[in-house]
Amino acid sequence: MIRFPFIVFVLAVGTQGCAVAPTARVEFDEGHDFSAYESFSWHSNNPMRVGKTATQPRSSLQPNVMAAIRSNLESSGYRYVADASAADFVISFAVGSREKTAPAENPSTSCSQGGIGGWATAFCGDQDGSSYLQGVLAIDIFDAGERRQVWHGVAGRRIPAEDPEDMRKVIDSVVAEILSDYPP
Repeated sequence: MIRFPFIVFVLAVGTQGCAVAPTARVEFDEGHDFSAYESFSWHSNNPMRVGKTATQPRSSLQPNVMAAIRSNLESSGYRYVADASAADFVISFAVGSREKTAPAENPSTSCSQGGIGGWATAFCGDQDGSSYLQGVLAIDIFDAGERRQVWHGVAGRRIPAEDPEDMRKVIDSVVAEILSDYPP
């Protein structure tokens, strides 16, 4: 059984890389039968939790993530129901962010410091790199009848500066990557 998803989410925030494409990690109850699931709903009216974050999430984040999850699951053949008690499974999700630094794009190895015969040349040049915001999304699925978590997926990605259209594309991409492994 998977433990409290927020703990997994917080651990994931610390281990995400800075890749352009999100890479999802998934955990699930291997003994659980996912084949009978037909309908889903939200865990609550506000299914988003905010974890450790460098900046407060945009007000549009929750509805955009909800729309991306719903669209993805409906295109996979699941039916959304408004009443959580009538759903086969319910969903919640958590978000977080942290500032990261990308290495400099044009490092130089030519420097006056050098080893014997040119071996062990020091790393010189532009070492500052650039800062960016790394976002993490974790999606949790609970069996509605058993009232327990059965699936957890998480992925991280660089958050675009200000363009809302880019943000929707990032959300759609991350949700699609996470849910590509659902059902197991």
